[in-house]
Amino acid sequence: MLHYDPETGVWKWNISKGAAAAGKQADSPARQGYRRVRPCGGNYGAHRLAWFYMTGKWPIKDIDHRNGVRDDNRWNNLREATRSQNIANSKVGSRNKSGLKGVSWWKRTGKWRALIEVENKPIYLGWS
Repeated sequence: MLHYDPETGVWKWNISKGAAAAGKQADSPARQGYRRVRPCGGNYGAHRLAWFYMTGKWPIKDIDHRNGVRDDNRWNNLREATRSQNIANSKVGSRNKSGLKGVSWWKRTGKWRALIEVENKPIYLGWS
């Protein structure tokens, strides 16, 4: 029904069904910059489906985009990762005033605070 191209990361239809024509791109933009594939009424993250297609196993952990680009589903850009590894590979948030991951301004103290999270536990690195 579907074909995944590991070089481009694009999903295409192998068959024509309704509005979906054979050879037409099957993945479409979704929330937060990811891409989705909807075969047979299902709704799958294109990156998670690519992992299944290439390995034959549904991912147990997160699927991380090595370069941080959420719609780049090329096989060499995907890796299975723990939630901590995935978050550590994320970009600095747009609302971040310090420009550094894990560093935030605390109005209450009038200081910068550095914090990391390991296995869902906060580790405070210090204040400045």
